[in-house]
Amino acid sequence: MQRGKMSVGGHFKFEWQIRNKETNVFEHYIDEQPNAVVVQGLNWLLNVSVGSFAGSGARNCFVGLKNAGAVDSSDTYASHAGWTEFTAAADRQVYYCGGASAGQITNTGSVAVFAITSAGTVAGALLVNSWGSCFLIAASNINSARTIDSGDTINVTYTLTASNQ
Repeated sequence: MQRGKMSVGGHFKFEWQIRNKETNVFEHYIDEQPNAVVVQGLNWLLNVSVGSFAGSGARNCFVGLKNAGAVDSSDTYASHAGWTEFTAAADRQVYYCGGASAGQITNTGSVAVFAITSAGTVAGALLVNSWGSCFLIAASNINSARTIDSGDTINVTYTLTASNQ
């Protein structure tokens, strides 16, 4: 299974104009330091970027299935040459997730259920932020693609994790 790690970081830049009391001249000081993004901030980012869309009508996030092929970090929903979406199932499923906690947001309380309508091969899943003109949030392959038949059911739990490391 492909594994990605989202990390969030940044830096603060401090600039001072301080008057030297002896010479009465202003001196310029600059200091830049990395900042620590705390778990509360990571939870907020997940809630705002994914959680606020979940189950909110036209702005839902959706889970889909994908065929075999490598996912590249430069993939977009409009352009992902290495793979295609698996369409022999019911429509994409709404990503109903709880609130973010401990830097994670997941749909374990309401997994995405796909009723397969024709035989094929499923190799992974994807997460997009809307139904029509959408953004690809994440995509992944399972360890080994699975051949499925009409009438099969696939349940997908999708957990996104943000890290400050």
